[in-house]
Amino acid sequence: MITRSIPMAFAGVTVTFLLATGISQFWALSIEPRSTNIATNSAPSIRHLTGAAAELRHIQALLTALVLRSDERAPAELRQEIEAARGRLDTDVDAYLALPAFTGERALWSPVQRDLIQLERAIDAVVDCVERRDAAAAEAALVATFDVLADRTSDDLERTIDLNARAVQADATEIARMRDRAFSLLLALDGVAVLLTVAAAVAVVRGVDQHSRLQDANATLLRRRVDELEAFAGRVAHDVLGPLGGVSLALDALDLRCGEDPAAARTLTRARGCMHGVDRVVSDLLEFARAGARPAPDARCEVAPAVAAVLADAESDADAGGIALRAEVDATRPVACAEGVLLSLLSNLVRNAIKHMGAAPRREVVVRALARNRHLVRLEVQDTGPGLEPDLVTVAFEPHVRGPQAAGAGLGLGLATVRRLAEAHGGRVGVTTAPGRGSTFWVELPAPATPAPVAAV
Repeated sequence: MITRSIPMAFAGVTVTFLLATGISQFWALSIEPRSTNIATNSAPSIRHLTGAAAELRHIQALLTALVLRSDERAPAELRQEIEAARGRLDTDVDAYLALPAFTGERALWSPVQRDLIQLERAIDAVVDCVERRDAAAAEAALVATFDVLADRTSDDLERTIDLNARAVQADATEIARMRDRAFSLLLALDGVAVLLTVAAAVAVVRGVDQHSRLQDANATLLRRRVDELEAFAGRVAHDVLGPLGGVSLALDALDLRCGEDPAAARTLTRARGCMHGVDRVVSDLLEFARAGARPAPDARCEVAPAVAAVLADAESDADAGGIALRAEVDATRPVACAEGVLLSLLSNLVRNAIKHMGAAPRREVVVRALARNRHLVRLEVQDTGPGLEPDLVTVAFEPHVRGPQAAGAGLGLGLATVRRLAEAHGGRVGVTTAPGRGSTFWVELPAPATPAPVAAV
């Protein structure tokens, strides 16, 4: 009787679990269109419309400063900034128009389109009067024409923003309603699962011997799974590192063919360095994972060779972007981590700097290593890119965070990996930034507790 009741109880739990999973999947599929609409239409529309409204007010402030001479900047500088703001306004408008429209949204946009055309003419009229030094005409054009059009256009933009906000609210309300229904069903199923679990527990208490055997079987299965996972990790490392042997042979063959060609020799040296870096990163990170994400007690790595290897590996990407790489390694003290871990940390930071350089006129990445004290080494990667927006500074090392200047595909996990590795080794990370002038990402790692062993003579 006991042996039959236990499987029946667990079968009931399994059925309720499958039902709960099915309800969760159905709910997820049901909300997907609405959540997608918010993410790809309503929210971007609001962002671009608010951006356009902000640029419009910025242009209004700049024109006022230009006409009334209430700003310390030169008129030429103000006119240049006005043109830049007009460009950003056009960009936001074009991005908004490229998105799908809700019912009635284009009708709301028609007067905005006409007003924007008139605003362009009004801006040109005010600037023309200023250039002709006709202050009275410039002020009249600003107050009587541009300000009126700007206020009217701003109101029309607000109405369009409200339409998209109402769409977001409607979708969010429907998602909440569907969530509540799913929650009620899941709660009922959880209640059934609890009752069945209690029944199973009573049966287990009455059959201690059966329960013990089941625990032993589960422990055996768990150990087998752990062994399988470790073997799988080893196979993955082998699959990654295995092809490098063929690459090494190919490089040796090329070395024989290239003879004394200095350029070819440099290229082959760089390729071998990259291969060594891949080998160390995969091997050391695998050992780190096998050790439960804890560094070996005797782990140590010299900083200068690691910096040189990372810069050599990133040189081709930097050259493609017209970016200069430079090292300032003042620290002679090693750090308490494996070589592969240090290469992964530095490579993520350097490639992140290259990827986010954007269109910066000065293009340089500097890697520094500084001995903070006897127990700590600070690694810095400074770039001359656009810098971080204020709202990104506090979340830069969170997973899946990507800046607006990020080039190419990516998951936003590089900096999160840097923080995970640094903190696992007793270090810490941070960033300082100046928008428009670049950022400095830094990692502080402890120095080894014991000196390096002296080689026997």
